[in-house]
Amino acid sequence: MQDKTISQKDNDGALTLYGIYLRTKEEVNKDISELPKSYTNVRNIGYRLYGDIVRTYFKLIFIEILNGFSYPLLNKFGFLRAVKTLCTRYNPSTFSFKKINGKTIREKIDLDINKTDGFFYFIFWDSPKKYRHYRFRPSKKWKSLLFKQVTEKEMDFPDYSLLRYGKYATNSYIHKIK
Repeated sequence: MQDKTISQKDNDGALTLYGIYLRTKEEVNKDISELPKSYTNVRNIGYRLYGDIVRTYFKLIFIEILNGFSYPLLNKFGFLRAVKTLCTRYNPSTFSFKKINGKTIREKIDLDINKTDGFFYFIFWDSPKKYRHYRFRPSKKWKSLLFKQVTEKEMDFPDYSLLRYGKYATNSYIHKIK
């Protein structure tokens, strides 16, 4: 019989939303219980409500990012931006791994960068120094919406290399996720 519990970590060892919920549940419930009764009648928060709040927050953030804005995260967690960088690979490709009947199958996927005029588009997190060892990984849904903005609506984003080294260079370490 298969285990039906929700995992706290994904395949790469990063925390999932459920893992974050378990780590913050006591603090959030304590803060909610200290609120005056006029704000809320809820005294503790369940996983489903917690997940809905976090997903809605990030949905609003991504809508702003896809419209070309830089979004500051709360509590000095840095900024999220959509940017582009010039492709320098001769044959850009990536690999896809799938498990079928217990066997791992690897497929090579060639990337067609001619659709985007030779640029990669991605969302990066301009994080403070103390958060450099963390990664920000948007889901495939938001990556595909970013690609649609570029191809269909012909939206253009700032060049990553200019932000990093050029006129608007920052001293912070920039995580990029393609």
